[in-house]
Amino acid sequence: MSPSHRIWLVRLFLGAALLLLGGFVVSEKRRGKAPALDVRAQYLGYGLRDAPLEAVGKLLHYAGNAIGVAVVALALAGFLWWRNDRRGAAQVALLFALLGTILIALKEGIGRERPDATRRVVPEEGGSFPSGHAAGASALALVGIAVSRRRLSLARDRRVAVIALLGYALIMGLSRVFLGVHYLSDVIAGWVLGALSFASVWEPSPTL
Repeated sequence: MSPSHRIWLVRLFLGAALLLLGGFVVSEKRRGKAPALDVRAQYLGYGLRDAPLEAVGKLLHYAGNAIGVAVVALALAGFLWWRNDRRGAAQVALLFALLGTILIALKEGIGRERPDATRRVVPEEGGSFPSGHAAGASALALVGIAVSRRRLSLARDRRVAVIALLGYALIMGLSRVFLGVHYLSDVIAGWVLGALSFASVWEPSPTL
């Protein structure tokens, strides 16, 4: 199977996963209840709360918002431009423009309410599905992995970068459940959306 065929299969798989998640959430919304797995994850997050973890969660909340993601994306695009990778810089800009557009459309279109406001650690507004923080972290992590694979010469360094970046996306997403501002299914959909946006736009650049 050619690389182009593989990437199209990845895109189709991620797109189908996002549609299934969206359909599941809409179905549960019409029934007037949250999925059992979401409820269990929510109460697990409540039980883990303490002052130090809440402080970390708040830091992630503000660092991973739309402004924080935009700053990091601009920095990445600037780095790629500085390295004479004009195509890579343009792909970063297109990726996050696409991600933001789809994110807004899904939040407005599905209109899922967030978890109980009285149990949130931080204030948050807007639709719950999907998680913008998880989507942004997923997309940033994948771009970072793609860049590090070309910039880091040692396999050990590349592995460390992959683990660190995937860990960042994982922790960012789970912190949204811990803070009480998203359901677990919102976070999973956010990860999928970030990956789908990356797979739809990014192509390796020989100039990195």
